[in-house]
Amino acid sequence: MSDVENSSLEYVTTPRKLDEELKRKARGNRGCLGDALSAAGALLAFALGVTASLGMTPMGWALVPVAVLIMGFIVGTRSQSSSGKSRTKALEEGPLAFGAVLRAEDSLYSEGRRAGRAAVFFFASGSERLDAEETTKQARRVLQIAASRIEEPWARMISGAQPFGFEAVPPELIEHEDAYVADVVIYPNLLDGGALPQLEASVRVIVSPSERFVEHV
Repeated sequence: MSDVENSSLEYVTTPRKLDEELKRKARGNRGCLGDALSAAGALLAFALGVTASLGMTPMGWALVPVAVLIMGFIVGTRSQSSSGKSRTKALEEGPLAFGAVLRAEDSLYSEGRRAGRAAVFFFASGSERLDAEETTKQARRVLQIAASRIEEPWARMISGAQPFGFEAVPPELIEHEDAYVADVVIYPNLLDGGALPQLEASVRVIVSPSERFVEHV
């Protein structure tokens, strides 16, 4: 087993206890709707404040953006709570896997601190899940096949035509029913040397296909 395979083995056993790093990753997202409502409320408040000061609109209209802001806060809070519960469950129970990077933002190949996105191939079950060499071998095969399947979602993820997603690789292609290509946020501080190697980069991920969830750890 390689050095990369030997590290972070504490994440292999599930259910796992979340350390501080995973607790941060478990925080939910507010969602687009909550943020949009909050932004709209703030803009309305500014616009109505200006027009009211000029005597163009009644001061009572100021209640409208307040209501929109409150609605945005409620929607965002509910979304964050629901998202947080889903992420916590996935991080506690989802299997650890080694993923092969198929495509990544250029910035990730040089040392830095800014996170970037990558299309990553991995197995979510079976002995291949924790076999970095086998995962890399099958990733090469998937890359070759993708060129002739450019309209399929998983292949579009590899080419970059579909930048976001969590797509299953057809089992007949690699004789495995639990292989995926997903969009993953890669954190340089978790990489050896703070950057991806130029060839056949491998990363550790916690995955949950049922939640369409994958997290670089």
